[in-house]
Amino acid sequence: MDEFKLQKIINGSGFPLQIGIASVINNTKHKHGWNVLFQEHSWINNNTDAGGFIDLILEDKSERIILNVECKRVKDSSWLFLNPSNKIENRFHIKAFYTHAELGGLKEFGWSDITAEPGTPESEFCVFGGQDGASRSMLEKLAANVVESTEGFAIEDHSYSHEISVFKRFYINVIVTTAKLLVCSFEPDSIDISSGEVDLKGSVEVPFLRFRKQLSVYSMPELSWMKTDARGISRAKESTVFVVNSNHIIDFLENLEINEQYIT
Repeated sequence: MDEFKLQKIINGSGFPLQIGIASVINNTKHKHGWNVLFQEHSWINNNTDAGGFIDLILEDKSERIILNVECKRVKDSSWLFLNPSNKIENRFHIKAFYTHAELGGLKEFGWSDITAEPGTPESEFCVFGGQDGASRSMLEKLAANVVESTEGFAIEDHSYSHEISVFKRFYINVIVTTAKLLVCSFEPDSIDISSGEVDLKGSVEVPFLRFRKQLSVYSMPELSWMKTDARGISRAKESTVFVVNSNHIIDFLENLEINEQYIT
């Protein structure tokens, strides 16, 4: 088999993107302070018995923040995120998995609402060209798998922390893709419910954004369920996944910060 055919086979996979992103991050760590901790890291989630491999696990210089990065290569594609409003607003809240242990005892362990830079648009709906409207969004499946693997890694990571007097870590979900990311705005009241069609008011390409919806499989502690109402439970089941265009991964890392009150 000639090299052209070999190259075509290799480029048909997502591994070159994953390897390239790891290389770019390692070569620019002096700018952003992030390190590639693991590649192709195996995981298992004891809550669901699911498992697999995490593309990249990144750690910041404080060793307090972990990014679970899934790399997704697509050809000539745009991901369209719906914004049912004429105005695109930046959001600063995210849902991250938080572990706080002291002398081996858990104080906090689960998904937590925190604030983080950079501010970005947020959406819970994403569509693709040619997608079957009756099928579940490809991004939803991908994001749910990232969330599940984050939970699995957080459980594994905590198991190694018993000899550390104080252990605090945040685990954040990230998808890096070659797709263009477009935020598409419209007025909900303008939707024609007889056809299910909408008139767009405009679209904006963004370098990264928040994708947030009910993706988590992690069980809330029973006490937490008892302290909230149905709306609170629904909100608690949500997770945030940052979706980042691959050309902007370094910009994203340079600007990613968690509110300092959470990492003291």
